[in-house]
Amino acid sequence: MLKEIFQNPKAIFWAIMIHILIIVVMVLSFNFSEKTEQGLSTVTPVSLVSTHAGLDQPTPIINDLVTPSDNQNSPKSAMNAQNQPDISSEPLEIIPPIPAIQALTPQPRQLQQTNKEQQTQEQEARQQKEQKQLAEQKKEEEKKRIEQKQQAEQEREVEKALQEKSKQQAAQEKAETQQVKQKQEAAAQRKAEQRKAEEKKRKRDEAKREKARQEANAERRRIAAAKKKAEEKKRQLADAKAEKEQAKKAEQRRAEKAREVKEAKKLAAKKKADEARKAIAKQKAAEKAREVADAKKAAEEKKQQEKKRAEATKAAEAQKRAAAEEKRRAAAAGQKADATRIKRGKNLWASRVVAHMNRCWTRPAQISGGWSASVNLKISRSFYIRRATIRYCDASEEFCQSVTRAIDRCYDRRLPTPPKPEYFDPEINMKFKK
Repeated sequence: MLKEIFQNPKAIFWAIMIHILIIVVMVLSFNFSEKTEQGLSTVTPVSLVSTHAGLDQPTPIINDLVTPSDNQNSPKSAMNAQNQPDISSEPLEIIPPIPAIQALTPQPRQLQQTNKEQQTQEQEARQQKEQKQLAEQKKEEEKKRIEQKQQAEQEREVEKALQEKSKQQAAQEKAETQQVKQKQEAAAQRKAEQRKAEEKKRKRDEAKREKARQEANAERRRIAAAKKKAEEKKRQLADAKAEKEQAKKAEQRRAEKAREVKEAKKLAAKKKADEARKAIAKQKAAEKAREVADAKKAAEEKKQQEKKRAEATKAAEAQKRAAAEEKRRAAAAGQKADATRIKRGKNLWASRVVAHMNRCWTRPAQISGGWSASVNLKISRSFYIRRATIRYCDASEEFCQSVTRAIDRCYDRRLPTPPKPEYFDPEINMKFKK
């Protein structure tokens, strides 16, 4: 509104002039009313009684209006004179005649009665005079009220005319303001359409750049995957070749050892055969002498030996079973401890991978507390993301797009290396959340 007022200073000027004119008219009307009331308040009724006609004649009572300003010839006195009622045109009030004195020397009782009657008549005359003055005062007040009403009507007419003129000027100014506003709106609409076209073009260019970037990222990922696949195949071939060579060397070592064992057995058998032949020849004579004596002893010793051998075999088997059980328990405990340690190490490495992915994630400005997205990561031995799959995204489209952009950023970034090789996990499930 202030802007429109400053754009139309002519309207401000006319509005101020109209208000000043209204204030001047109101002040003048208030001054005129006050002066009229002061002029009327100076009128003083005086009652004169004429006695020159004698006691037997009626005595008239005349209401005269005496004003302090009768001897002044000013416009104000003339105005007050015009406002005063014409008393001479009204009939005079006549007090009823007092009865004539019958005797030259009045009686005390008659004189007292006469005075009482005269007082009663004077009191009645005063009451009539006061009633007439009240009637005249009411008449003056009614006349004054009519004049004030006429003056108020004139002021309302003037104010109405001024308001009508002000409305016409306001309508004209409003039309001009509307034209200016329409021009400004048209210019603003043209600017908005131009900005919209520029924004649309910018979005198209940005979409093209984003598409080119995604295609470049896809090409890089494809090349990296092909390179990784070739390296994996090469490594597998190298591992297979190394295993084949190791198997061949082991086979050669086993064959050499078997040949050596066979040679040793052959030499031992030959040596044993020679010693046996010598022993047989030497013992043949002694055996014949000891054969009977030793037969019984041999049988007893054989029995004792078989018993000891059975006991030793039984103890050995029990000891072997206990050792096997202890070894199995130790192996199970070691496997459990290793599994716990490896699981803890894998969890530690997975938390580092999740932190790495969160550093690649730019959170949107508007985000709710319950939003989340679950992502499955396939990780290569070279610690790069081989494949990432969004299992679900329970959030807005902007939130899901931010998760996709975070995965794209992390494709070309090497993940943290685990502290030990056995802590490596080729598949990790993670969540993006607030």
